[in-house]
Amino acid sequence: MPSGHRRSLLKHVSDTTLAVPSLSRLWTRDYLLQLGSVFLVSSSFYVLLPLLPVYVTDVWAGTLSQVGLLATVMSASAVPARLFGGWACDRWGRRPVQIGSLALFALISLGYPLASSLTALLAVRLLYGLPFGGVTAANVTVTSDLVPEQRRGEGLGYYTLAQTLALAIFPVLAFRLLGRFGYLWLFWLAVWLLLGSVILAALIRHPDVRDPAVRLNLRGLLERRIGWLSLLEFLVALGYAGAISFISLHATRVGVSNGGIFYSLYAAGAAVVRPVAGKLYDRRGPNLPVLGGLGGMALAYALLAVWEAPAGFYLGSLVYGIGLGALTPSVTAMAVSLVPPARRGAATATLFAGFDVGMVVGPLMTGLAAEGPGGYRLMFALAAVLIVPAVVLYLLKVRPQFEGRRT
Repeated sequence: MPSGHRRSLLKHVSDTTLAVPSLSRLWTRDYLLQLGSVFLVSSSFYVLLPLLPVYVTDVWAGTLSQVGLLATVMSASAVPARLFGGWACDRWGRRPVQIGSLALFALISLGYPLASSLTALLAVRLLYGLPFGGVTAANVTVTSDLVPEQRRGEGLGYYTLAQTLALAIFPVLAFRLLGRFGYLWLFWLAVWLLLGSVILAALIRHPDVRDPAVRLNLRGLLERRIGWLSLLEFLVALGYAGAISFISLHATRVGVSNGGIFYSLYAAGAAVVRPVAGKLYDRRGPNLPVLGGLGGMALAYALLAVWEAPAGFYLGSLVYGIGLGALTPSVTAMAVSLVPPARRGAATATLFAGFDVGMVVGPLMTGLAAEGPGGYRLMFALAAVLIVPAVVLYLLKVRPQFEGRRT
């Protein structure tokens, strides 16, 4: 075939497969199914998240460094999986990546009730990061396709709110069910929630957004326009890793018997702010939700570091949810606004790959700080200090790029 005709045919294939259905409203059938699927997969994740640190120290007599390693190995496998998942969404379409990753998520989660040693648990956690990376890349991309451009901040705000509702319910519920049913029952609950997520995702009529011409190389995997935003996510994740990995253990130190209350208060703060932050982003841009979110996170870390009492723990948890709840949907909306539809998979994967790398480094760094003379006070203080370079990066690089190159 002559090269000119081949290029013409390729252009025709790309143009037809990149067509996205016109969306005139936010609350469509497919958007609601997507929110339901996201809620269930998030519920499965948040059943395990607060329990695993306690499980490691209680059942396997693990150290704080080993608790941090548990988070590190998952994030280490999630980084390449997230990049590949974003590329696959752009190359083959969203549907096979989303459903396939969710099904694999459920299959690998069967390893938790079967793990017979700490080493086996670490191996399961390493494998768990693979579908986690694919699911998160696909979910953000699918949601971005299903919401109208003029309501993108609001639509992604409700997407993250679905995750927040799972966070509000399941960590506290998991601790309450633990005393009655034990760890094994909760591991199985996580599997069943994932199966429900697969079913709802299979019912979605996914827009046919794909580009058969995209290559599996560094340029295809990474979206260079998202580089500064990805670095911002990396800095945020360094402190977040400590808060998430060790908060259940810190709660016991300050007199809070149920560490899951952190997640409920965090979720309450995020639930209140996310719809407001999304609408604010759509109407006035990202400055206030992003800078306000970073400031809220810094304040929360300071409260957790200085006020080592139940009241300080509760207030810090609530403020943390407000801060991160404003930041996350705004940064995500910025990323998908910088690229055309056919590159949304790579854009979201690049964005959250930075977060994943931070989650690899963060637990080890914060775990060492927590085990040192300064303990958790030093760990949270370090997390607060890391917000400063994130603010500087936003002002000097992220904001100018967004204002000058928005597509």
